[in-house]
Amino acid sequence: MGAGKARLVVQTEAGISANQYYCLKRRYLAAGLADALEERPRSGQPPKVTAALEAKITSLACSEAPAGAARWTLSLLNETLVALAYGPVISNETIRNVLKKANSSPG
Repeated sequence: MGAGKARLVVQTEAGISANQYYCLKRRYLAAGLADALEERPRSGQPPKVTAALEAKITSLACSEAPAGAARWTLSLLNETLVALAYGPVISNETIRNVLKKANSSPG
């Protein structure tokens, strides 16, 4: 089997493009198999909402609303999260997305 045919077989089996194949080959030849197959760190800011914070938001939204409030609002959830020092200040939209992901609502 020729080199070109081997490349096509690898691309087809792995479901990758020619560019991805050549990048993978370059990393393999430079640093070995382990480094070639491991995911490298990505640039950009890490997400503010971790799985632990998502769980805290969801459990808080499922608990009883505080005294004086008929139900949880996004703003009230946000204020409570900050007051309890559960994590960094996040937007109400982020809280809404977390609750949407968990198939929950603040009320």
